[in-house]
Order: sequence, then structure tokens, then C-alpha cells
Amino acid sequence: MDQLSTPIVLFIFNRADTLRLVMERIAVVRPKTLFVVADGPRAHHPEEADRCRLARETVLQAITWPCEVVRRFSDVNLGCDPNIVAGYNYVFSEVEEAISLEDDCVAEISFFRYCQEMLDRYRDCGQVMHVCGINPLDRWPCRDESYFFSRECQFGWGFATWRRAWRFYDDAMTSWKLHRQRGTNRQPWFTNDVADFFNAYGDDIPENWDFKWGYAVMANSGVSIVPAGNMIANVGFGPGATHCTTPKPPEPTYPVEFPLVQPPSIAVDRAYDIAFRRYFSRKLHRRIVRRLERLLFKARDAADRPG
Repeated sequence: MDQLSTPIVLFIFNRADTLRLVMERIAVVRPKTLFVVADGPRAHHPEEADRCRLARETVLQAITWPCEVVRRFSDVNLGCDPNIVAGYNYVFSEVEEAISLEDDCVAEISFFRYCQEMLDRYRDCGQVMHVCGINPLDRWPCRDESYFFSRECQFGWGFATWRRAWRFYDDAMTSWKLHRQRGTNRQPWFTNDVADFFNAYGDDIPENWDFKWGYAVMANSGVSIVPAGNMIANVGFGPGATHCTTPKPPEPTYPVEFPLVQPPSIAVDRAYDIAFRRYFSRKLHRRIVRRLERLLFKARDAADRPG
């Protein structure tokens, strides 16, 4: 494809190894603009300053084409989620739309053109708020169409969006707290799906930025575009990760063919959303069971120790 005109925003920290793989793919499409948002080293990790420096050098040295590089490098550690939110706030103060990747998300080459075409096609459609690169269910049979619409899939590992959508992001989830206080956290103000999902957390709102972004999309009756086949492989699972520290092989990816086959309308694929919810309910159940088993093992171990 020609040089990518849509800006890419890349979030990095201290992982030069995975960044090399990410930059190999970005280099193929040669974006005209690349925002590099880098968090700083943690104060109590003296070895991390060199690792953060190496990650930044890895990105800059990989840029061998004419490119406007916008650096947002922090000298101090902001933390994963605050750094990402501050980065998006800055990016969308500068540009109207962007494609986003994190430092361990390796994209199919066709992902970039797919995102660019979706951003262009749905630019003025307020209902569409998120363009997924990942399909957590791997592949989904949606006739011959290249993508479909979901109410519930807003993965942030590789996606694209617009300033007009990001403006709904509220890190404090103020509107949800008000709805809970007023007792309006259910029908008809929210669909049953949205109400059930967020009510399950009560007042204990996770700090994850993508959880809050998902709320912003769903609470504003937004939908996501999801590709028929997954296009993002997360190569960062393991000890060096911030959240996903359990080793796991990368997801298989599939290129999308052009020209894209468009759905006839912006209609949510309810069967996909039901399958999506069931899939993650099982995953959550397994995590809870494993955590309880570990706690039980520790309790038994402590009880068996002498005195």
C-alpha cells in the first residue's frame, strides 16, 4: 500500500524485544506521522532507566522513511493506565483520528489499511466509536463480509478511533457513579447487557483504562467494528508484562482481503456478543477458581508449618 496517511500512536515502556517485532510491521506501511508515547522508569527499579532508554532507541532507529515523529517521553513513571490516558488525550488534541498499538501488539500488515478505510468510511457516524483489530474469538462466520458490529468488544490491543469518540472517555466514570446513586443504572437508561456487566462491579471500578473506555462506548450507545478474523497477536504475555504475566503463545492472525466486503447496515451481531460474553465468563470463572486454589494451597501450607 501507499504510505499510510493516518497517524499511528505507539505506547512503549521498557520492552525493546517486543518493540522490534511491532516496528517491523509499522515500517512496512511507513506512516507519515508516528506519535511515540513512552512512560518513564519506576523509581525503585534502578535497572529500568537503561531498559526504557533502549526501548526508545529501538523505535527511533527503526524509522528509516520520511516521518513526522512526535515524541511524548516521560522522565518519571506515570503508570501504565495513566500514561495511556494522558497519551490519548494529547494525541486527540492534535489529530482527529489515529490508529493505536501497544509495545507488544504485532499487527497483520492489512490491519493498517483496514483501520484507515474504516476511519474514513465511518468518520461522520457517531454510533461507530471503536475499530477493533483483535477478534478474541479468532474467526467469526459473518457471511462474506470483512467485518461486523458489536456492542461489547472494545479491545485496546490494536484499534483505531476518532477524537469525536474519545471525548466521551471519563477516567472517573462520573456518570456511572451518578446513575448508581440515583438508581438509574438499569433499564431504560441502559440496556440489560450494559447494566448487568457494570453493576457486577458495584463501586469497585477497575483502574484499567480499557474497562473505562468500554463503558464510554457502551454507555453512549456506541458500537465497535470487529474484523471477521483476528489481526493482532499479543507477543508480550509473560514475566515482563504489566498485566498479563502468565506466559501464553501469541494469537493466530489472518489478513483481510481488499476491497473490503461491507455489511449492508450498522446492525449489531447479537450472536457474536452472546458468544463473546460466554467466552469471557468462562475465562473469568477459570481465573477465580485458580486464584482460590492458590489461596487454599497457601493456607494449607501455612497450617502444616511447625509452630
